[in-house]
Amino acid sequence: MGRGKSKVFEVDLRWLRDFLFEVKVADFPEFYMDELEPEGHDSAPNPADYLLVSIGGCTASSFVYAARKFGVPIEKVNVKVRGRYVRKKGMVRIGLVDVEVKAFHPSMSEEDLENLEWCIKVFRKYCVISESLREGLPIHVTLKVNGETIEVPTPEE
Repeated sequence: MGRGKSKVFEVDLRWLRDFLFEVKVADFPEFYMDELEPEGHDSAPNPADYLLVSIGGCTASSFVYAARKFGVPIEKVNVKVRGRYVRKKGMVRIGLVDVEVKAFHPSMSEEDLENLEWCIKVFRKYCVISESLREGLPIHVTLKVNGETIEVPTPEE
């Protein structure tokens, strides 16, 4: 199921009812997204959950990539990602994301530990998701209603 090396990628969401959406990514099986109660029915992960999945998945992949690049032997990697909702100017936002990466190998040599130090210094720069968010990813939104395209302005501070 290769998607090539295109610099453009997309997902499709189809509204089903209330706040429940069917999500399609390339040729992968569909999955669902719902909002928390009381707006939604909490019947599927919500957009914030998927954001944490993206951050955690990318961070884990970046760590594994760097560990391999620097010759750090790892047997197991587990990641826990925690987000915290906050209110900013009366609106709910994600105010903090904590990522905990747990790596394990039963017998690391002194050289492995030195290589691990290099890995720790650089692996975050490989994470496309968290680095894009940290740098302030611009998001452009258009709304198409009955064939007419409307540019949606960025909310003012």
